[in-house]
Amino acid sequence: MSQGRRYTSRTDEEIRKEMDPGHVPYRMGWPTLAPLPMDTDIDGRWMIPGSYQILHDVQDILIAHGLLRGTTAFYFAFRVPRDATKENDNIEHLTLFIRVDMLKHPRHEIEDAIIRIRASFRDNSWTEDVQIECIDYRARHSSGMMSFPIRHDEYKIRQQWEAISSDVMSLLGKHEWLSVEILRRGLIDDCQGCPRTVVITTPTARDPKWFEIVVPSIMAEIAKEAPEFGIEILCGRTMLGAKRRNSLTDSVNGSSYVKKADMGSSLGMSGDEKGCSTLGGSVTLSGGIRCGLTSWHGVRDARLDSVVSNTANKALGVNNKALAKVPQPMVSPATLDHSGYLQMLQEQITLYHTYAANGDVECKMLHEKKDEEYKKCESFDRRIGYVYAGSGRRTIEANQCASEPDTGRSKEKMKALQPKFVFPLDWALLRMDDTKKRDVTNTLPDVYSTKTKLVPQQQCRQWSTFNVNKEEVYVAKYGRTSGWTAGIVNACMTIINPDADAEISGVYSIGAKSVGACFGVVSGDEREDFAGFGDNGSVVLHEGSGTQLGLLFGVTSTGQGMFLPMDVVFADIKRVTGKDVVRPSYVGKLTFIPNEARLS
Repeated sequence: MSQGRRYTSRTDEEIRKEMDPGHVPYRMGWPTLAPLPMDTDIDGRWMIPGSYQILHDVQDILIAHGLLRGTTAFYFAFRVPRDATKENDNIEHLTLFIRVDMLKHPRHEIEDAIIRIRASFRDNSWTEDVQIECIDYRARHSSGMMSFPIRHDEYKIRQQWEAISSDVMSLLGKHEWLSVEILRRGLIDDCQGCPRTVVITTPTARDPKWFEIVVPSIMAEIAKEAPEFGIEILCGRTMLGAKRRNSLTDSVNGSSYVKKADMGSSLGMSGDEKGCSTLGGSVTLSGGIRCGLTSWHGVRDARLDSVVSNTANKALGVNNKALAKVPQPMVSPATLDHSGYLQMLQEQITLYHTYAANGDVECKMLHEKKDEEYKKCESFDRRIGYVYAGSGRRTIEANQCASEPDTGRSKEKMKALQPKFVFPLDWALLRMDDTKKRDVTNTLPDVYSTKTKLVPQQQCRQWSTFNVNKEEVYVAKYGRTSGWTAGIVNACMTIINPDADAEISGVYSIGAKSVGACFGVVSGDEREDFAGFGDNGSVVLHEGSGTQLGLLFGVTSTGQGMFLPMDVVFADIKRVTGKDVVRPSYVGKLTFIPNEARLS
């Protein structure tokens, strides 16, 4: 089973030389492993004839080296790295994936076991190119370790990062990188036991320079000010989402084909069969203009890029002549999700028809019900409106902690003392043609989840500001791809370099020497990302009250949801459209107390 590579090692020593250099202490393997994160498809056995006996032999080797314990697991899987280029060819990523206690067992025992397994695979044409990866059983996240946010009261960590950040960014200035995050990262489910870590995501993570030159240089530079900090290198090609392409979602069902689109609905450009994003909610501008709110990169294409490039401010205003002649229509659900749901219904209809033909009365009723639903969904007019205005790929300089709109100007002196950050703008407004036919609401979907205190059909008609330096900010979101997720806003902002982003390179005019920033949300479930590809455009909500706090536009390699504060978004909407955001209405700053929220 050729995968386009050949390893000629015959002796144990030759195999040892081909093994992964071991830059990640909780991971070993043969040959050099692709950098984390890795997406896993556990069903790889069907690729290898006689896989049962092969796995039995692997088991014997693990037993012989004392590695088969209660926490050990092993199977054939496709381990696909984030820089993979072939969309549909997973064969080259076929891996014997072994989970073991890397902290308990001596590394030489694990290494010897890997060598023995490789030697047994070498002479079998079906396994000769199969990779072998051994990782700690606690590394359940795709990026390996679990992430915990830096809390608002962890003053020392925040001060240390403030002291070393300029030096770190200076050393990174010569290299290609995508984002820099400050998190607690570790293998144990205890944030205090996980070391503070500078996580650098780069599209060139395979380059040995990162571990041979860059990491040692950074560690030497920060040794005096922040000796407890570690450095982690992850691979990433875009901030727009972890996956290489959109996949179908479970969030689209019969209830998606109704007049009123709830917050978190699937959204796509009309005629686009692959793209999809999230319809965040509803915005009403002065003059009673009703719009849907989403992310800019969820509505743009080459034509819209061209239109915006010819405007003076590089944004899409409300009276653009080119767009007035040929509007950019949007649909909900997105065509990808619509087609996928119809296909699922068709499969159910075929199955029920088969059983109904054999006299099953219940299946006959179900067949009729699904057939009726199919016809309703297929004929439903999914048009939700057209692109009305948008940020384009611009940036804005703003304070980290915004003040209230009504009183902020009286606090100019205080604001001047606050650090300023360059936020990459990413918003779009959709104008509804006829709200009697289709409308967008600020109502949560009728979906219950134990992950959040927010309830189905809850109204989210207010927005507010927040201060991560003074309070713990608990949030949740409902997105097209990952549905409900909840988490905590990291007190240390994420530094980003869109110039290294394969999807949006060169459009923001910020780079390694002039970096951008955004807020990040660490998922409350350390094994899951806060957001996924297609969740862009989701509104980040205050946990409990449902107050709108921000607009989601991306996700980091560690799974942090990347979002812009709502005050920055709404201020730019006014700047571009000349109109105030009337609804959602502003409400006083929230004081965040765990399990409780009150208005100050």
